[in-house]
Order: sequence, then C-alpha cells, then structure tokens
Amino acid sequence: MEYLEKEKTDEPKLSENPRYANVGSWGLTSDGWKVFRPVRFIVEYSPSEIFCALDKEYHRNGMVKAIHQRLFNRTIGMTLRYDSEGNLVEKENEDFYYRQLEVKPQNLADFLEKEGWYDRKTGVSYLGDMDYEPRTDGEFTYMVFQSVKAKYASGKWFVRLNHIRAIPPQFLENYGKGMVDPEGNKCLPDWQTGQYREGAVWSVMYTIDAQTSKSSVKWMYGVMIQVDDEPNEE
Repeated sequence: MEYLEKEKTDEPKLSENPRYANVGSWGLTSDGWKVFRPVRFIVEYSPSEIFCALDKEYHRNGMVKAIHQRLFNRTIGMTLRYDSEGNLVEKENEDFYYRQLEVKPQNLADFLEKEGWYDRKTGVSYLGDMDYEPRTDGEFTYMVFQSVKAKYASGKWFVRLNHIRAIPPQFLENYGKGMVDPEGNKCLPDWQTGQYREGAVWSVMYTIDAQTSKSSVKWMYGVMIQVDDEPNEE
C-alpha cells in the first residue's frame, strides 16, 4: 500500500463530468461502457475486449473518493483513493492478495470462456437475461458479471453461475455424456445419479484448485412453483 502526495485526479466533479451527461441513471456512454448511477456512486461496465468493471465512489462535494477495478465480484488491479480536494492519497495493489495463487481471477475468466459460457470476441453469452442479443459493448460485461460469483477459501476457488439462459454446446460436449431428452435433444444428466432429469439447469458450481487448476463441476435444477392468482378462502 502506498501513500502519495501532490498527485491530482483528472476526474471531473460528478455533476460536471460530460461522460455521464446523457446516460441518466442507467445507460451507455459514447465509448460503449454501461453505466449505473446511484447517489454518489458510479459503476461502469467495460466493452467485452476490456472485460472489467469500475466502481467509483464520490465525496459529498462531487470529487472522486475512490476508484476500484473489478473482475466479476473480485477487486483487481490498483485501487486509487483521493481526498475531497482530488489529491491522490493512497494506492493499493489488489493483485498482491493473489500473488501466491497459480489461478488468479483473470484465469477464472479465461476458464469460463473455454467452458463455452461466453465469447468476448463475438459478444455471445449463455448467461444473463433471456432476451439478450450478442453485443460487445458494456451490456455484455454487465450480463456476465451479474451472473458469476467467485469466492476463494482454503486453497480453492468456488465459482457459481446463475441466470443461465441456455447450456452452451461446449459444456454439453464436456459433461453431457451423450444424454438426450425424450425429444432427442442433447441435455445434461443429473450430476449425482447420471440419469436423465426433466427441468432447466438454473445454477452451475465449479470448484477449482488455486494451485493445480484441477476443477470439478456440479449443477442444480430449478423447480417451477405454481402460484395461485387469488388466495384460497378459509
């Protein structure tokens, strides 16, 4: 961690920043970053080729307070902190915390792409909203980041995928074991029994050794619950 003096931010005050002038509380900048803008906080999701998010905090006077870089839900890169006059007072290298790991957050991103969940070149994603169409601006990164949660504990990464739109062909090829549904479509077997199971896969969970990169995977099926439009009379 470094403490610095006499280095000023080039970030304008929040209310004066032309970058956010036309995006409202939720929209795209001219260079393709998706912006979410609650009070005194900004989240920017990059185009797919950059594949990161920036979390920006602001002082009450509108000057930037801190800028964090994120991959999925993991802070990476250099965190910058400023005082209320815009002076850089602290730099923290977040990658320092991953220095002894062979598998770092960036490796997780590559691994999930090889598993077929998304393609940063084409903007294809099997994660996110059902009406998502392939695109390479910040909407792509937002969809993926909202769907992936990574946790590190006891030498392992635990990566959970939610908001699954469909199962990628690559994943079916790797883990489907030739299973087909009654209509002849490729599908995943129940990961515990190896037998056919009706229903949609709602969640996929990987366990990845942070030193050897050896991985295992399991998945969960969602259950549709019928909800009555009107309560039953007693």
